[in-house]
Amino acid sequence: MKRAVRVAMATLVVVMAGCTHRTAAGTPSGAPAPGASGSGAAAPTALVVQPDGATFRVTSVLSVAQAVTTGAGRRYQETSRVPGLLGKSPVSKLALTSAGDTVIATAPPDLTTGGEVKIKQNTVSLLGPGGRRDLSLPPVRGAAPRQAIYAAARGDAVAWLETPSTDLYGGDWSVFAATGGTTRLLGTSSGVAPGGHVPAPPGSAAPVLGDEFAYWPTAVPAGRKDQFGLAIAGRRLDGTGPMRIVVRDAGRPAADGKNLYYVRTTMFAPAFAENRYEIRLVDATGADRVAAAGRLRKGEEVSALAADAGTVSWIVTSADEEDEQARMYAWDAAANTAVQVNLADRGLSTEISASGRVLAWGNGSGNGDGGMYLLDLGAEPALFRLGEAQGLSYAFVAGDHLAWSVMGDDPQDPAGNVLVVGRRL
Repeated sequence: MKRAVRVAMATLVVVMAGCTHRTAAGTPSGAPAPGASGSGAAAPTALVVQPDGATFRVTSVLSVAQAVTTGAGRRYQETSRVPGLLGKSPVSKLALTSAGDTVIATAPPDLTTGGEVKIKQNTVSLLGPGGRRDLSLPPVRGAAPRQAIYAAARGDAVAWLETPSTDLYGGDWSVFAATGGTTRLLGTSSGVAPGGHVPAPPGSAAPVLGDEFAYWPTAVPAGRKDQFGLAIAGRRLDGTGPMRIVVRDAGRPAADGKNLYYVRTTMFAPAFAENRYEIRLVDATGADRVAAAGRLRKGEEVSALAADAGTVSWIVTSADEEDEQARMYAWDAAANTAVQVNLADRGLSTEISASGRVLAWGNGSGNGDGGMYLLDLGAEPALFRLGEAQGLSYAFVAGDHLAWSVMGDDPQDPAGNVLVVGRRL
């Protein structure tokens, strides 16, 4: 049902020019195979380790310090602006669809009593030039209110994760998906742990979408009481079949058609080598193999992963606070080559959005570089800076659409902090 809430529209051309620069663990029996069609992933080949310890070759090195903001580059015409408030309800901007709608979460303002934050049940909606369409199921009477904190969109499908937790430690979750006009509950943390009480996984717990499946990271009981491991759960978007654990000792899922990619380091698999990371691939048959791998220095970690159209991207954080130059890799699975982008902060909170051969990212609410960037992996990789929004540094790309944060004159006033959505001309 559409509400009579519409986003402001304008005609604005954003013109940008960029700098250019000439062993396997099996999937548990019965686990859902990743989504359906077309990934562009390379066929299995013997991995050759380069002198730097990576199994791929870096062909271009860029730096965000080189990103250009003006000139005759890509052009986007503004189609909508998503406000920071709808009435008195704060608006969380969670994802962007290829149709140019923004996935948002709204709720009445939280209450704080005796230092305890009491949240209200969130409503997840699509908001765009055509208005607002709510996706959430009706709330269950007596159930604890939940906030929607992560979402993903692919085609006409949207998935999101809700949690009753208001701190950084509790990770109880419920995952929903809306597709074909129907919203379904895909699973809850009670399906992996008695009572549904699990700690939050490291970093993001965002779901990701293949063509037929949704996947999300979760903590799972590991033997003795109060001990947990890390895994990736999944279920078909249409709700058929059960929710299952797809792979254990894994984190940072990213889906590309039939393929599920994930990260394995000591953070997710304590027995794994401390100086190495693997980007692993579970294909449509359930076979699990190394797709790419590299070396980690002490203190480094893989903090983000994204995949689309055969391009897989990840971030290796900087080792310590003195070294504020994380590295992002955009790896071409078919060519086994990568473009490296040197970032201007540690990369601890950076989130990558991927669509085809275009990537967008910002560092969210983290400290450090509040810039938002777009990387076009054409014949000559081109890097653009979209703007800066310290504490609200979010950028999304989906199909022909791009979205990025713009802060108002008073950043403390949420009403003036908007997400600008534009369509490529």
